Amino acid sequence: MHRIQARVVGRFAALLSLAVGCAGGIAAPGAAPGGPAAAPAAWDFFGEAPDDVWSEKILAWQGRQVAEGNPLGERSRPVLHPAEYALLIDQSDAFLARERRGIAARVHAYSLKQARRHYRWDPATDLAGDPWPSSRELYETNGDDCDGLDLIAYDLLLALGFSPASLYRVIVHRESDGANHMATLWFEERGDPWLIDATGAISRRLIRFSELRGWTPIRLFDEDELYGVGAAR
Repeated sequence: MHRIQARVVGRFAALLSLAVGCAGGIAAPGAAPGGPAAAPAAWDFFGEAPDDVWSEKILAWQGRQVAEGNPLGERSRPVLHPAEYALLIDQSDAFLARERRGIAARVHAYSLKQARRHYRWDPATDLAGDPWPSSRELYETNGDDCDGLDLIAYDLLLALGFSPASLYRVIVHRESDGANHMATLWFEERGDPWLIDATGAISRRLIRFSELRGWTPIRLFDEDELYGVGAAR
């Protein structure tokens, strides 16, 4: 065998061994010795698992996974082998941050388009007479002003897997003319959240709240909590 051919065959064998080793190198139960069996037309993915080596390994992994937690996004990470693992965790965190910000920006852009189509002027001039719709009421009536349309972004971010603990609705006030507005805040970090304004009345792009000028936050809330907002000390 020529040297180049031997090298190619060697690399192929190494890749094959990696592929087998990654899964554990155990033949699937019931595999036909003469070749793979024909695949069924459909699969039932939620049947009862048999007691075999695969189930044992999966159960063992589940126990460790639950006990140890997921280090991505955690503030206090287990220090295992910092030299080997810190870089991977940092890179994964950075990737997650970029992806989440990209999703938030796309949700913002989508909300702007929908708000233009479904904006309805609310003639109420006093706060007590201005009804705030629930999410169901918004979708049933197919439109509202800022205090309803803000739910487009808020609900989408929740549906896309953003942590409920990181999403809040915010009421902001403008002293110059007494105007009030409602938007969504995403707390990627505690101190300076991202502002998602579904109607674009105060920002037509994803910005940090610290970039907003002329507006003062007065209330922060979600489905369970209500907070007053004051200057940080």
